[in-house]
Amino acid sequence: MTNTKRAWTGLVAGAAGGLVGALVMNQIPPLWSAVYKSFCEAEGCGHQREVGNEDVEATRNAAQAIAGHLLDRTLSEQELDTAGPALHYAIGALMGALYGVASHRMRILRAGRGTVYGGVVWLLGDEIGMPALGLLGPLKKTPLSSQLSALGSHVAYGFATDFVSRLVLGNNRT
Repeated sequence: MTNTKRAWTGLVAGAAGGLVGALVMNQIPPLWSAVYKSFCEAEGCGHQREVGNEDVEATRNAAQAIAGHLLDRTLSEQELDTAGPALHYAIGALMGALYGVASHRMRILRAGRGTVYGGVVWLLGDEIGMPALGLLGPLKKTPLSSQLSALGSHVAYGFATDFVSRLVLGNNRT
C-alpha cells in the first residue's frame, strides 16, 4: 500500500474510531459519579457532588467562544445543547483522524492499544489547553475526582479509537 493511500485509510479509520471513542468517553463520567457516590456513602465523605462534568462545561464554553467569533453573538441554552455535543464529536473525530494517520509512523502512539494516546489527549487538552484558553477554571480548583474521571474518559476514548480503527483497517494495518 502506498504511503498516500495508507494515510487516507488511516485518516478515515481513525475518524471512525474517534467518533466511537467520543461516544464511549461520554459513558465514563456517569459511571465514575456512581462509584464516587457509593464510596462516599460507605466512607462518609460528607458532601457528595457530581464529578466529571468539566468536559461538558469546557465543550459548551468552546462552542460559545466559536459562535462569538463566527456568528458575532452568543448561543442560547437550546443551541448550546446541540453545539456542545456536536463540537465534542467533531473534536473526537479530528483527534481520531490524527491518531489514524500518525500511528502507523509513530508506533509509540499505539502503546496500550491507544490508551497512552488517550492519556496524552487528556493531558494536552484538558489539563493544559482548556485552562490556558480560559475554557476551564484553574486546575487547582478542579477536584481530583473530576480529574480522574476525565483521565479515565480519555483513556477509554483512546482504547475505543484504536479498537475501531483496527477493525476498519483489518489486515491493512502496518
